[in-house]
Amino acid sequence: MKRIANSNLIRLLSFMWKDGGTPLLGISYIVALIILSSQQFLFNFVGALGLKIVTDSILEKDLHGLFKGLIFVAKWFGILLIIIPLFGYIYECCIIKTTIIIKENFFKKILSLSLDYFEKKHSGDFMSRINNDVAIAEGAYSWQLMMLAMAFISGIGSASVIFSANKILFL
Repeated sequence: MKRIANSNLIRLLSFMWKDGGTPLLGISYIVALIILSSQQFLFNFVGALGLKIVTDSILEKDLHGLFKGLIFVAKWFGILLIIIPLFGYIYECCIIKTTIIIKENFFKKILSLSLDYFEKKHSGDFMSRINNDVAIAEGAYSWQLMMLAMAFISGIGSASVIFSANKILFL
């Protein structure tokens, strides 16, 4: 069962690279997926690092360090607040383009079928496949893959931060 699911996901993603897609569409999707999947970790990391800089400066009564920490947080949150929506737009464009490609390929397949095939099948079956099956496929390569990547990036990122801070705590 896993092998079938993996091959179906690979087939879905292949529409971005071939069968109507382009390498630019595929690369844009992967880059946007990685950046959007890491947004939660990046906001938490920048916030935690900024908080550490600010609290250390307050404890040391270092006014220059306090301003440095506040500027650090404002700068990185500002950068993230610009980058995240930009890549969100790119991601959505890739998903819409891929869905269009899938529908076009599905329509070409329907046009290539014989008239006997249509006489044996109910017309609602084709409408169901066009509407429901494509929507299910779109969910797989849009938000489901995003959730998987987000969990993976957050786990690896958190583990690496804990490892760099305290190796015993990591173990």
